[in-house]
Amino acid sequence: MKKTIISVLLVFVFIMTASLSVFAHPLSVADGSQGTVSNLITIKKPDSAATSTVKTTYSITGVGNEGVSICIYTYNGTEFVPQKNGDDTVATYTIGSSGVFYRQIALKEGENRIMVRAEASDGTYQLSYLSITVVNNSVMTDINSFSLNMQSKLNGWLN
Repeated sequence: MKKTIISVLLVFVFIMTASLSVFAHPLSVADGSQGTVSNLITIKKPDSAATSTVKTTYSITGVGNEGVSICIYTYNGTEFVPQKNGDDTVATYTIGSSGVFYRQIALKEGENRIMVRAEASDGTYQLSYLSITVVNNSVMTDINSFSLNMQSKLNGWLN
């Protein structure tokens, strides 16, 4: 009887351990890697693969299938590494019944290469690459000033 109970418990532990490892996001991903599917998530913000901002924090938002695990990676110069929690564990998020995900990330000045990895319970995964460039306020002021000057000149020529 004891052997049967121990056997059942060992099988149960094995099954639980195997199902937990499905969502184990890798500790690094090579630049240029491809996913196995492309339909797990849709990133809504940023609305394109490349964007710029003056802020050093940025919100990545999107929609996806319930139960999909999300992990955000940053490029360290050689590979993509996952963001970590305060206790140094990999920061992962599971999409709930609303189908919406949201994550605020810290950015450095200049180009920030980001990869969002989404993984389903069957082991299929999607990789989405983003480039978010942080420009300083003086550059943005110059760009806006140039834009206003060009619009003013264009209006003058058309009138």
